[in-house]
Amino acid sequence: MYDEVLKAEFGENYMTPIMGGAGHDYPFYGHMEPELLKQIRNVGFKGSVDEFCEEVASGRLRV
Repeated sequence: MYDEVLKAEFGENYMTPIMGGAGHDYPFYGHMEPELLKQIRNVGFKGSVDEFCEEVASGRLRV
């Protein structure tokens, strides 16, 4: 009865992510973004940090 317990604790839509609802900053790398941009430029990637992360996560880009 996990679903019932979670609905009682967090509401009917407990599975819907909420930005800003966590106890940490989003994105987690925000304070390091200038250094991340520097590093991804060093490997020749021209896009944003988010695009870089998507490419790496999808396997289209290997670093």
